[in-house]
Amino acid sequence: MATSQLEASSTRGLKRTSQSSSPPIKGMQRKGRISLSDTLTKGESVKDIIWLYGQPGVGKTSFMAAMNGVFIIVTAKEPGLGKLIDQNRVGETPHTPPVETWEDFVSIITELVQEDHDYGMVGIDSITDVAELARDYVVRTEYDGSQAKYSSSWGAGSSKYRGLLGWMIAQFFSLTRRNKSVGVVMTSGAEAQRRNDPQVGEYHQWQPQIEKSAFELLSKAGDIILFLRHDAKVDRDGKAVSGTSRVMYTEGDNTFVSKNRHGLPRQIMMGLSGEEARTNLGEAIVAAKQS
Repeated sequence: MATSQLEASSTRGLKRTSQSSSPPIKGMQRKGRISLSDTLTKGESVKDIIWLYGQPGVGKTSFMAAMNGVFIIVTAKEPGLGKLIDQNRVGETPHTPPVETWEDFVSIITELVQEDHDYGMVGIDSITDVAELARDYVVRTEYDGSQAKYSSSWGAGSSKYRGLLGWMIAQFFSLTRRNKSVGVVMTSGAEAQRRNDPQVGEYHQWQPQIEKSAFELLSKAGDIILFLRHDAKVDRDGKAVSGTSRVMYTEGDNTFVSKNRHGLPRQIMMGLSGEEARTNLGEAIVAAKQS
């Protein structure tokens, strides 16, 4: 488009805007709530939303419990934290009684968002169970407890379920944006999903063990998704076997899902304890910021 045409087109657009009626958003004045004077050049200084996932026994809960200033929401299906504390494998860690319903979860997460406290991190062990509580709430309150009615609702039930997950993620963002930012760390198991790529064909990829729409929403919201596993070794027969070293992977590929927004090295050693894993991750984040 020629310059004169572009200018004329822009002018016509401005004239139409200036002659339009009141803005389409109720309660909004002609002057917008956000303008060019609000332009930002730096990112927000907020803590991360971190997702730890891996096979049982790899150290997800002890890693979470080692986070500085953490308060953990424990679901009824995840008794691991209490056992680790009883066995002196982790220190005393503030946590909830077993959360058994979506209403229980909403109550505690709302209090953590709205009330004053000194916690620096909120842990959820596990986010898989919380997502199930959200779905069960929809089934119980909208479909008389009938999974069949939920499944045959032509997507209406799934839409309500995704709405609850969206509300939960909004609370996570609210935590990170408090005056004193509070991070979020959550756990899941791992499962291998079958994929099909036109170039490489069919393959399997590890990802957090959670319902599909929950995975899609949470993976977008997460700043760091870490795949925790025992490093693979090759035995004398050339077969891959599980090693003894534990590793956190920060960047994914066709074999597993991972991500980070810090430019972290692809692989970070977890060490022998949750404290060592936390320290190694923290040092890697600091080093990435300084590079």
